Amino acid sequence: MHGNRLCVFCPYDIDNFDNNKGENYDPYFKYRTIGDVVYSGIHALIVPPKVGSYDEGGKPWTGKGGEGLTVHYNPKKPNKRMSMCFMFAAYGIPLAWEFYTGRRSNTYNEEKHNTKEEVAYGKTISRVLRLFRQAYGKKSKGNELFFDNLFTSIFLFHLLRTLYDAVAVGTHRKNNNLPELTWGPSYQRGEYRWATSKHEDKSYLYMEYGDNKVVRFLSTKHGSPHENPGREKERWDSDSRKFQSIFLPQVKLDYDAGMGGVDLADCLESLVRIKYRTRRPHLINYFWHFETSVYASHRINILLYPEEYNAGKRTFHDDVLSLCEWALSKTGSIRQVEKKASLVGACSVEKFSAAQSAGVSTTRTADNGAVGLEHSLQDEML
Repeated sequence: MHGNRLCVFCPYDIDNFDNNKGENYDPYFKYRTIGDVVYSGIHALIVPPKVGSYDEGGKPWTGKGGEGLTVHYNPKKPNKRMSMCFMFAAYGIPLAWEFYTGRRSNTYNEEKHNTKEEVAYGKTISRVLRLFRQAYGKKSKGNELFFDNLFTSIFLFHLLRTLYDAVAVGTHRKNNNLPELTWGPSYQRGEYRWATSKHEDKSYLYMEYGDNKVVRFLSTKHGSPHENPGREKERWDSDSRKFQSIFLPQVKLDYDAGMGGVDLADCLESLVRIKYRTRRPHLINYFWHFETSVYASHRINILLYPEEYNAGKRTFHDDVLSLCEWALSKTGSIRQVEKKASLVGACSVEKFSAAQSAGVSTTRTADNGAVGLEHSLQDEML
């Protein structure tokens, strides 16, 4: 079996799976079933919101490599060696993700295994389009997407606008073949330069904004700043050591409000702390999926049964045990699930409650368009 199958959770019929250690034997098929909670159960319960962000996330890597997984080295990150994944998230709920597997070896036939989309658009853009379809559906229209500077490009934004009628906002790097707007010898905070263009009756905004440094935006959602002027806001100035009122254009306000979906998901998932020491480093990624399942199912339970949580009849630990019982009924792995249940039982529920009381948003109702529920949690997940 090719090692890259370890990086992707795919729903399958576990009863008809080859467990006799034949040619297609997968030694980790029991862990894949846990991942199905997110990819099938969660998507059956959630109607994805129209707003979403795409960014990279990951877990710190402490092992000596891993089967089928490539360690990603990024000197700009606090944890320089990590297992990287790319994710679509909305309001802190992970919708779709895929692990980074690195470059293929020289003996791997790229032309034979690449899809038509990868041949036409390249690896990065094809991954964004593939995860977009997994998160929002093939027929989704009218989404608002936010991207980091690693993924922003004119070609990607044009494809999203043409294929899915989705508008996008993103920061971009200086070397992205966009026009260089002329600045003076220095700039002040709140100062900006902008240019617009039209292609097939669709407008594109390019802006350079002076903050602590020059930030470059590309947007298919916004027109000229005269149409969307923005507003004044108090910002801390490190030189004068006091707050100053500076102007923020609308493209920056929308980007700051919509880009934090993946970071919020990482923040809230870190409250569900599961430690697992193993000689198989790639299993860390499987338990990352388990953390995501626990966290997402808890948030959906809060939306379904708010009165029970407010009355104290249902707790976070009950959701953990329900998820373990679900995995036990699907996999039949008593030893592994009981081990995981004991580990999850040691989680600090007080941390999650403290985060909610401190103002960290852990729930959103269907009234504001964030989450919509279609089926019963008992029927789909437990």
